[in-house]
Amino acid sequence: MGAKSKESKYIIMANQFDNNLKKIATKKGVLVFTVLWFLGTALLTIAVTNLFTESPFQRKYTFIGFMMLINTIFLIRLWILHLSGNKI
Repeated sequence: MGAKSKESKYIIMANQFDNNLKKIATKKGVLVFTVLWFLGTALLTIAVTNLFTESPFQRKYTFIGFMMLINTIFLIRLWILHLSGNKI
């Protein structure tokens, strides 16, 4: 019984997340998030590589790379939601 309630809790949380995404999946919202993603990713890459003098593919930058990957996945999900007509 404990596992079922835990699973249903995650399903409810996923539905709430999707509902919140629907609110910002407007054309303006998607464009704002895209610009912010691009600026953030570009500035992080510039900062990590010390103006492109170092390689960003070093073990010490794994966490920052992971954060950028998660942001990219979120942005792709937002674009897919917007392009599908806000239907999930």
